[in-house]
Amino acid sequence: GQRIGSGVEVSDGLVFAGSNNLYAVDIATGTEEWSFSPGDGIGSGIEVSDGLVFAGSFDNNLYAVDIATGAQEWSFSTGSSVNSGIAVSGGLVFAGSFDNNLYAVDIATGTEEWSFPAGQRIRSGVEVSDGLVFAGSDNSNLYARGTVSGEDRESVQLYNSDGTGWGFVL
Repeated sequence: GQRIGSGVEVSDGLVFAGSNNLYAVDIATGTEEWSFSPGDGIGSGIEVSDGLVFAGSFDNNLYAVDIATGAQEWSFSTGSSVNSGIAVSGGLVFAGSFDNNLYAVDIATGTEEWSFPAGQRIRSGVEVSDGLVFAGSDNSNLYARGTVSGEDRESVQLYNSDGTGWGFVL
């Protein structure tokens, strides 16, 4: 067997988890409903929205998979593995990559709306609140970006865990 290396998400009576494949398992019966095979294993968080399951892979892609069938709807290629958490808001999917970027991808088409160079790999969770998307980077920074445009407020750096403190106030 393969280790479960992804986040886990529950929706519509199914639990979704990733290892070498992305799996959908019926919660009541434990029966596998479908599995999706990317080019390499799933290492990201998993998010469900608008009838799609979103997951990132070690094959450098963010995938959108139909929740009912497991069929691939689209894939978005990054420069390295997609190991971060994933968030969905306002018709966009947000994910970080080991290519040092945070991406905003159109939920319907899989096309890039904007990207933000964080300086180092993004492997943290990704969350959206009050029109901002938050993600942490391996350079010890926590970033906040505007969800629609990708623009920051006063500063790119929200917080640095090395003790230098807050970059701006929300």
